[in-house]
Order: sequence, then structure tokens, then C-alpha cells
Amino acid sequence: MLRSNYLALLLSPPCFLLLTALTLPPAYSAPRPPDGFRIKLNYQDVDEPLNPAGIYLCAIEALAVWAGPAWDSTVDQDRGMEIPELNVGLKTVIIAEPDARDQLKLSHVLLGLYQAVLAITEDNRFRVFSAGLYKDDFLTGVLAFHRLSSSVARSEEGGGSEADDAPPPKSNGNSNNNNDASSSLMNPPPPPITSAANTDSGHYIHPRFPWLRLDWTFSGRRIHASDIFTTIMDAIVSTADELGTRHFLGVTGVSAFGDVAMNFHGVTWAPPMTNNGAQNVLLMVAREVFVRQRRFQEVDFSFSDHGRRAGEGWFLEI
Repeated sequence: MLRSNYLALLLSPPCFLLLTALTLPPAYSAPRPPDGFRIKLNYQDVDEPLNPAGIYLCAIEALAVWAGPAWDSTVDQDRGMEIPELNVGLKTVIIAEPDARDQLKLSHVLLGLYQAVLAITEDNRFRVFSAGLYKDDFLTGVLAFHRLSSSVARSEEGGGSEADDAPPPKSNGNSNNNNDASSSLMNPPPPPITSAANTDSGHYIHPRFPWLRLDWTFSGRRIHASDIFTTIMDAIVSTADELGTRHFLGVTGVSAFGDVAMNFHGVTWAPPMTNNGAQNVLLMVAREVFVRQRRFQEVDFSFSDHGRRAGEGWFLEI
């Protein structure tokens, strides 16, 4: 479909690195953490597990929705994100006082969220936890993943979720448990996660913006869910240090364990996407292609606006 047979041959190192360098603009690489920035994970004393797919989807939605302002802009209010279908919520709490030298920056929140989820993936510990965000050893904010109230979860879930059928996260061996794509995807309503036919090909039409369409075809090998989700996170973070209104060209993402890659690029003859538009397409891919379909496998996908292809991409085990 989108991938020719010979392309797969180019994706074994070092050819994959060369291909990336030739096809993507230099600006699209994972941003470096600010000097003096670090995170500290804290797990709740009582072992309260969280749905791994819920953590990943909550983090991906937060990255896609919160990215857009200037990378070094100050975060001036607490933020939250919830995935009721999977009973997982996320809160961002500002700790720094308004007159403090070090303020909570958007870069701290996005990079801290990305690093925290990678850390729990590597530890294989999917439970209630928080991550302190430090700048020069000064605590500027906290990210906290939590379980939603049971009543909220029940009313939204309607009795269960196919995400429970997702393959378990991969462990590293540790035992610790507008009318265009750019404007109308800025704040899309999260569609409910319900059962759907598990077919090789499918499509999704946005319920509020029906001129936006996502198509996909599964092909090839099965992939761990954690590899899919961390690859999407990597791609979103790699575009987050540029303004959301910037013209999107293309991006790659690589999984936490380095064995899955994805590429998503704009099609130049279509109405141009922005970074925010591309980030929200990747959110749609996570939710509609993988979680809703209960299928984690190599896939080709494309995104259309008013019947014209605006972007295309793929996920591949390398």
C-alpha cells in the first residue's frame, strides 16, 4: 500500500538512520532536556495497578493536546487529562511560586511526561505513581497518574474495554511489577472506545468533522503494545519544541526498546498540515487503529482532508 517491498530492506540499521536523515528536516529530532532538568518517580505505598493502555493513551492525548505553545513558555495553571474508558487520569500540579526563579515550563511538562512513561515501561510497573519535575534541584511541578472514581469509570465503560485484551507491556527483564486538518483537530472530542470489527483494513471518519478520514491496513508482524505507544509518544515529543502552527513536513518515532519505528509525513500536494494537526492525527491512530481495533501489528495508514490525502505513514518492527 504505502510501503514498497524494497523499503523494508532499507530499514535495518544503519540504512534506517540514513533514510531518516534523507527524508526528514533537521528540526524534527527529539528535543534535548533543558539544562538542569530531571524527574523523580514516586510510587504510591499501596500497590494500586493501573491499566497500561490507559496510562499510554492518557499520556499520548496529553502530549497531543498540550503541545503547541512555545516550547519554553511558562505553565500558569494546573492541567488534567482523563481516559474514563480505561479508568486512568493524569494531573499536572504547579509547585513553583509565581516569583520563584525557576518556573514550570511547557518543556518540563512534556519531557517529564515522556521520560516518566518510558521509565515505568522499562521497569514494567504500571500502577499509581507521580513524577516530580526538577530544574536545578528545585521542584517546579508534579505529574500524577491516578485511578478515576469507580462510578465515573463504570458509566463511561459500559461494562468493559477491549484494551484489556491488549498484549502485555514488554519487560526489560526487571521484576518490578477549522475546515482543515490543522484547525479542526486542535481539540477533538475523544471518541468512545467500543468494540469494532478486527479486520485487516478499516477507516475512521471524525464524528464532528466528517471531512477528516483515517484509513489503515494491517500487514506483517505483531508488535508489543508498549512499543506502539512509546513510538507514538516519541514522534509527538519530537515535534513539540516547534510552534503548533508550524507547517508539518514529517517525523519519525522509535520505541522505548528501539525495535519499532514509525514514519508520518505530509503530502505536499494536499492542504498543508501543522504540527498540531499531525500530533492529533497520531492521537487518532493510537486510539482508533490500535486500541479500538484491539490489534497491535505492523500497519500502513493515511489521513485525508475533504477527500484529498494530507499525510501517510507506517509502523514497522526493525
